[in-house]
Amino acid sequence: ATTTATTTTTATTTTDGSILSSTALDRYRHSHVGIPSTLHPTVVTYNTLADACKTSGELGAALEVPELMTHRAETSGDRTLLPDARTYTILISTVARKEKRRYEDKGGGKGSGSN
Repeated sequence: ATTTATTTTTATTTTDGSILSSTALDRYRHSHVGIPSTLHPTVVTYNTLADACKTSGELGAALEVPELMTHRAETSGDRTLLPDARTYTILISTVARKEKRRYEDKGGGKGSGSN
């Protein structure tokens, strides 16, 4: 993978040509260096990654996680790696959080007299 630094995040080009632009996703990719090949991510690993993206406010990166999960499930033949209800709950929560911030930035929400 090729890594290019930017001011706030990094962009990583994977071997399949896709670009990961999230700090959380970049850290995930680099965290596998030196780990024995007998250790593999689980659905919990991917859900934790999606949740980290949510916490850092990286909607686009969080939305890439199910794609990573599906790709890994297809290439490994392990259907337990497919996105589950928890994955989608995290994504819905991420979108809701992002929309709430956008609404509040436009003057809605607390203190504006609207509910």
